Amino acid sequence: MTTSRSRWGLLSFAAAFVSILAAGRPAPAQAPAEKTAGEARKNVTVLKEMPTSQIGPVMAYMSASLGTNCEFCHVRNGQQFEYDKDDKEKKKTARKMIQMVVDINKTSFEGKNEVTCYSCHQGHEKPVSEAPIGVARGPEPRPAPGQAAEAPPVPAKLIEKYVDAIGGKAAVDAVKSRTLKGSVVMGEGRNPAPTIEVYQQGPDKMLSVMSGGPQGGMTQGVNGTTGWMKDNRGLRDLAGDELAQQARVASVFGAVQVKEPYTRFRYAGKDKINDRDVYVLRLPAVAGKSERLYLDAENGLVLRRVLLTATSIGQLPEQFDFEDYRDVNGVKVPFTIRSSNLNARATMTRKFTEIQHNTPVDDKLVKPSAE
Repeated sequence: MTTSRSRWGLLSFAAAFVSILAAGRPAPAQAPAEKTAGEARKNVTVLKEMPTSQIGPVMAYMSASLGTNCEFCHVRNGQQFEYDKDDKEKKKTARKMIQMVVDINKTSFEGKNEVTCYSCHQGHEKPVSEAPIGVARGPEPRPAPGQAAEAPPVPAKLIEKYVDAIGGKAAVDAVKSRTLKGSVVMGEGRNPAPTIEVYQQGPDKMLSVMSGGPQGGMTQGVNGTTGWMKDNRGLRDLAGDELAQQARVASVFGAVQVKEPYTRFRYAGKDKINDRDVYVLRLPAVAGKSERLYLDAENGLVLRRVLLTATSIGQLPEQFDFEDYRDVNGVKVPFTIRSSNLNARATMTRKFTEIQHNTPVDDKLVKPSAE
């Protein structure tokens, strides 16, 4: 049985990554309940049972699927949107289409999100209903005569290669806490760029402090089953999906959290990230969450992690890209972490200039006052 101390060494490590735990997933802690969209928002109909924290990402998903913006469906009065108004026919049509997608998946695909807005629209307001004419098909890939087809890699071997690539199990186990300092480029490169400091201890305790930038300062923290955010609008607690999302962000400041038995990973083929060949591993969905890992085919390092959250209209992706690996006390960690989702303005590139392991951080992991 893995002890709690060595389990932390495996589950964390510094700057945004995945450590390995061959034992099963720890029992999930009970987080505070979150209001549904129907409880927290006015005039929500077909999405009323959705957690309120998913409404924004789901709207971004529909915008990306249709290649439109918020004003396509919603009433805008000057600089303010009046989301509860039903003045536009397109909003009424959108509700019918959402219900249609839900019904198709329920009746034809056992509730799985096989059909989504993007299935038909693919970035266009009007869905494509005709197949293209005269499109040449490429030859079917086949091995050369006398050459056997390449055997797919074994997921457990890829994970083991990753552990060796970052320094080995013993070096990872020795990491108990970390401090990261650097700057953040937000969205489309708006200036001034905020500075960032991250303090982390254990797999579930993290405080991130951003200072400066167009929105002023912001503090975000997570401590087991509780979380909070403080910005220019004040201090508020996090709950439900919002707390879970903050915990996922905390996980990428440690090692890329591989918290599963090796046997749960499935090989999902090869891909490319920039000019690097990568192997793709996937984890089946648990409680509506699934993920994919992209490992460099040559050196074994994790270059990308994609987290997927199932909703009633499709899967919401969160993508984390890891670059500029450097050695810190015998453990290789990425000094550049890029996070992105369907909202291009929410893209964040964290560039760390200083990462330290096993620094005292207890006094930092404290919820700030409301003042």
